[in-house]
Amino acid sequence: MTILENLPIGTPLITVITVVFNAEASLEKTLQSVFTQNYPYLEYIVIDGGSTDKTLEIIEKYDDNLSHWRSEPDLGLYDAMNKGIALSHGQLICLLNAGDRHEPHTLEMLAKAWQSTSKPSIFVGHCQTLKKNSSEGYIEFVRPQQLPSKMLPHASVFVSRDIYEQWGLFDLNFRIASDFDFLCRCYRNQVSFELIDNVLTTVEPRGVSGNYYANELESTQIRLHYRLISPLKSLRLGFFSLITITIHYVLDFLGLWQWIEERKYASSR
Repeated sequence: MTILENLPIGTPLITVITVVFNAEASLEKTLQSVFTQNYPYLEYIVIDGGSTDKTLEIIEKYDDNLSHWRSEPDLGLYDAMNKGIALSHGQLICLLNAGDRHEPHTLEMLAKAWQSTSKPSIFVGHCQTLKKNSSEGYIEFVRPQQLPSKMLPHASVFVSRDIYEQWGLFDLNFRIASDFDFLCRCYRNQVSFELIDNVLTTVEPRGVSGNYYANELESTQIRLHYRLISPLKSLRLGFFSLITITIHYVLDFLGLWQWIEERKYASSR
């Protein structure tokens, strides 16, 4: 009997998809955060992009616990995510990248939120970012209404399967901000966004990356495309974001990046 055949009426099967490439140092913590969830109706899929380090050894170690995994070259992060969604069966789909972790009881809270809604929804929770070399972190408290001006934390976004089927998967024309494009597409089509008022995910420390500029350029393009805010506001947001990124580069060089992030979200635990 498959897990779908054994699923109680009114209980969602939750699919967690982890996309990974050469993440031997962080993958196991991600896997364990899912396996230790107090929720039995789970499908776990791992999509590896053809890792050349010890990532495959870690995946094979947990082969009996995984519903499905594959390792093959892909066209990037969002292509791998689309592959995982295509393989999934769950009514709810979670995308948890290597290095990120679900908090205890995340899937249980997600299932209860799903059961309390009457229509397909996107569920959003708060997200903790760890400090460098520490088990403590600061919390990004989110509001669904911050779209489309600001991206929601990807690791704390959970999507009903029906929404992917109705509004499509990730657009591979965007290599860095396709998740923002997907959420804006849903927002424009009046998909329901529901807040779960708890910290649901913990992610690794943020760093200043060369992708930040490209991400903001793609995000500005997406805002202009959907016209969910005025073109002038879209351009203004993009302009100030690029200035902020440059300032962050300088602060990171001076060792002050982490301090800024902590003050930005005004919370630490």
